Amino acid sequence: MNNNAPKMNLAISGAGRIGRAIFRIYHQNIERFSHCRLVAMNDPHDFSTLTHLLRYDSVHGTFPMDINYDGATNSLRVADRAIQLCASREPAQLPWQVMGVDCVLECTGRFKDRAGMQQHIDAGAQRVILSAPAKGDLDATVVLGANADVYHDDHRLISIGSCTTNALAPVLSIMKKLQPIESCFFTTVHAYTKDQSLVDSHHSDLRRARAAQLSVVPTRTGAAKAIAQVMPELHGKVEGYALRVPTANVSLLDMVIYFPEAVSKEQVCQHIESSVASSPYVTVNKEPLVSCDFNQNMSSAVIDLTQLQINGRVVRVVAWYDNEWGYATRMLDMANIMAQQLAGSCAAPVSLSHE
Repeated sequence: MNNNAPKMNLAISGAGRIGRAIFRIYHQNIERFSHCRLVAMNDPHDFSTLTHLLRYDSVHGTFPMDINYDGATNSLRVADRAIQLCASREPAQLPWQVMGVDCVLECTGRFKDRAGMQQHIDAGAQRVILSAPAKGDLDATVVLGANADVYHDDHRLISIGSCTTNALAPVLSIMKKLQPIESCFFTTVHAYTKDQSLVDSHHSDLRRARAAQLSVVPTRTGAAKAIAQVMPELHGKVEGYALRVPTANVSLLDMVIYFPEAVSKEQVCQHIESSVASSPYVTVNKEPLVSCDFNQNMSSAVIDLTQLQINGRVVRVVAWYDNEWGYATRMLDMANIMAQQLAGSCAAPVSLSHE
């Protein structure tokens, strides 16, 4: 690695579950994201509280590095690195140009359309990556491991889709290489999220209005619609729904895939294992594990071969995914790929998608 090569300056806007996970993952894996430099973080809440939440996390544990808030410079100090802090609710008011920010990781959950994301560009950033499905058309929706080749270096506003789409699409990309997929029905057994409440409360979805830790909550997922956008060849062939369950993190995809012809379990296992050998985003599990064993797993999906079932041309595939850590890692991977392409140093990671 050339340490003198230019780096893309990143800013995180929004210090919720994904924003704070991105912060931790970056500092714990500097070499992986060697083409990027985290220089700023925006969150409208008290900076001392933010520092505490970055240091201590109920799901991911204590941050393994010294982290301190420097009030004199309004920055966070992590080891020998300084991250400037901002506290604006409006992206257009952020000092990205002054700070030299090249790319914003938009994690507030508020600015999901082109007009909202464009405010970061107006404030001086060059590119924005959205940590949510977009509302309306952006330059691209890119899911690494499925359609990475759609990204071009002239794209300014992109989404990486949802955490469930990031788990589902790479697995379907692998399976469609075995045989064409006639149809797929999936259920995501999903950890509860900030969108739910500890006690019964008002919500547009009456099931999600109920206490998150007391029930299994059937609800909708936008992953099926997103698959049609990311993988047009599967348009109209994928349907699914979600079950929110009383766990804080790590989710599971249960996929039933219909092929034109019968397959054997040995054939499917061999195909999956040979495919993941060249994938930086999908791995396999062969042990009798449970959800907490996949906490802080950086993969988009971990296909559980112990749960594989075959009935003629019908295949049941189960995959685990850390809906926070794995997804946040893809945000940084996408930024690193952008930086590589812009620097002209290496476009190889983009060609690793299973298309």
